[in-house]
Amino acid sequence: MTSINLTATGGGSYSWSNGTGVVGTEAILNVTSPGTYTVTVTLANGCSDTESIQITQDDAVPTAGIDTPLTTILTCSVTSINLTATGGGSYSWSDGINVVGTEAILNVTAPGTYTVTVTSANGCSDTESIVITQDIANPTAGITPPSTTILTCTVTTINLTATGGGSYSWSDGTGVVGTEAILNVTSPGTYTVTVTSANGCFDTESIQITQDLEHCEEEYCTVTQFTLGSETGSFCDGTSSYDLMNSLLSENGPVVIGIPANNRSFTVPVDGGAQCIIDRFPTYNNAFVLTGNWGCGNFGNLLQTDGRFNNSLLVEAITMQFNLWLTPALGSLVLESPEFYIRSSSGCGSGENIPLDDATHYVIPQSVYNYLGDDPTVQDLFDLANLALGSASLPGPNAPTLANIKYSLKWINEAFENCGFIYFVPALSNKIELAKTGTYIDNEPTGIYNAGDQISYEFAVSNIGDLTLTDIVINDPKVSVTGGPILSLAPGTADNTTFSAVYTLTDADLIAGSVINTATVIGFAGSNAYYDTDNDVQTFTLPDRILALEVFLEGLYDGTGVMRQAMDENGPNFGTGIADHITVELHSVADYNSIVYTIDDVALGINGQATVNIPYFYFGSYYITVKHRNSLETVSSVPVSMSSGSVSYSFDAPSKVYGGNLLQMITGEYVVFGGDVNQDGIVDTADMTPVDNDAAGFISGYNSNDVNGDGIVDTADMTIVDNNAAGFAGSITP
Repeated sequence: MTSINLTATGGGSYSWSNGTGVVGTEAILNVTSPGTYTVTVTLANGCSDTESIQITQDDAVPTAGIDTPLTTILTCSVTSINLTATGGGSYSWSDGINVVGTEAILNVTAPGTYTVTVTSANGCSDTESIVITQDIANPTAGITPPSTTILTCTVTTINLTATGGGSYSWSDGTGVVGTEAILNVTSPGTYTVTVTSANGCFDTESIQITQDLEHCEEEYCTVTQFTLGSETGSFCDGTSSYDLMNSLLSENGPVVIGIPANNRSFTVPVDGGAQCIIDRFPTYNNAFVLTGNWGCGNFGNLLQTDGRFNNSLLVEAITMQFNLWLTPALGSLVLESPEFYIRSSSGCGSGENIPLDDATHYVIPQSVYNYLGDDPTVQDLFDLANLALGSASLPGPNAPTLANIKYSLKWINEAFENCGFIYFVPALSNKIELAKTGTYIDNEPTGIYNAGDQISYEFAVSNIGDLTLTDIVINDPKVSVTGGPILSLAPGTADNTTFSAVYTLTDADLIAGSVINTATVIGFAGSNAYYDTDNDVQTFTLPDRILALEVFLEGLYDGTGVMRQAMDENGPNFGTGIADHITVELHSVADYNSIVYTIDDVALGINGQATVNIPYFYFGSYYITVKHRNSLETVSSVPVSMSSGSVSYSFDAPSKVYGGNLLQMITGEYVVFGGDVNQDGIVDTADMTPVDNDAAGFISGYNSNDVNGDGIVDTADMTIVDNNAAGFAGSITP
């Protein structure tokens, strides 16, 4: 309301003050707010009247009220607030749902300050600021230690703390109501925890738990007989073998092996004992029972001719005693099974060292393991060695051999050389399976097998047991395996994508005709190791290349396009159509003296044709050399490519022979020089002499001095040799 109509009484004409100044019976009083207004009306005759007019306002200042205080606390599930306008009447709202009436709903999306305006039907309006807070607007499940944590070997619980104060209930904890709860951890993994506050607010957190299992394992350190027996040998920390043994002997006293009471023992003294071991270790000989109480300086029958021990069981037992002193915990190591893996250490005997990803496999002979009884320890094994060395025989019908006892000690001594961690392979009710599959990749030149082709390997790892396997790795001696390790593989699941490898073929592979290699997968369940092996065999069926040659020999030449058959005392030495045999060689282009491939006894037809099968993998370019029993070595003028399946080459013109080294016959054909009967690369008197001698002796048959191949050595052969010697005929090679 902003104005009021006024009317003067009595008729006539009036003027107004505090009105509009209109002359007449009517005027408009401008009202800006409720209060008392004074109005004067003056008649035309000068009479006047003043009136005080009291102005009030109906709902002059309507307010926006709410059914909770202007500052309110929401629960997690409430997202709206009912608003009520005061003063009655009908209203419209902003920031609400624009309901006309005294009620509206304020939509609350988050804590904060909301501005609401209410307008009454008569145009009055009011604006209010409403502050909305929320109890634990976004409560979180906090943990101590942080949400990604590493457990020690013995800790199996984690304390959880809810943030924001108040009272809470927990899932995946212990159900404790309050700000604290305990998360029960049974194994490393991801744990989901939900905390719910008293007003219904909740939050869910994923807590990643890892466990430092590697540092939970016992690291054992040993030395071998080869280290102890070396003047330059040393332990991994740099301590020399001499100093190491000297220190251990000084601290623990002499080494006594066997049973002195049985007159079967050996003693390594404190003084001079270290040098005694260095001088007498190592040994490879068999094991046998001691025959007296021997020691350094009194070796009895224990030495070889080179002054070293001849009893390998004794040597391994002495070595083990040093190792039990070096790593006392080794003696109490329970041998959970006869089969185990050793992973080397990242350091040298420090508690912070962890296993590396390599693994070496060992198996204690079953007869020894069974003889030791239930839950045998390394100390039990050492005691058995002393009993075996110090007794005439071991008791019982199933006593192991001394050789097997020796190997059992040897594997322990060598397994932890320097330092390492042990993983036993239990019964295979829980195990891992590996399937290795190779796919051949035909690289350029395609269509043929050649060095540079590849084999792509896929490794499928399956957990076929009932334990979750961790830290799965693959060892493959022939390839570099990429991918992994697989951190976890649940029972009944498989993985064929993590590991892969590519192998590139070599010439040696092609010559061998196949590629065979075995991969080993190793997985761990706790401290136990599981393994499996699989191989992939790729074979290459390579058809020979066909090399067709044409060559004529001077000694057998019998006219255009034909040669005689070489004869012996009974007629042709070879079958029908065969003139003689030759040797064909492929020589390296880079070094002619390097013969890549040779085939002897190649049949040369009377038509000058010879066919040679060349293995498929010789696909390069080579000099072709032809040799004959009494002809000059003759070489192709250029290297000849063997890249196709069939290759032809003719020695029929000087341009086709290295150095043009051919003889032209009267018919115009070119032939290989004959007469080099001693195959020294030149026709000279050294060839003439044996031919002359055989001619004088009327020698017949198939022999190198019969240059013309007619079965007898005579002047016809001498003529060929004389003529070519006079012409200084000799081989010409690259």
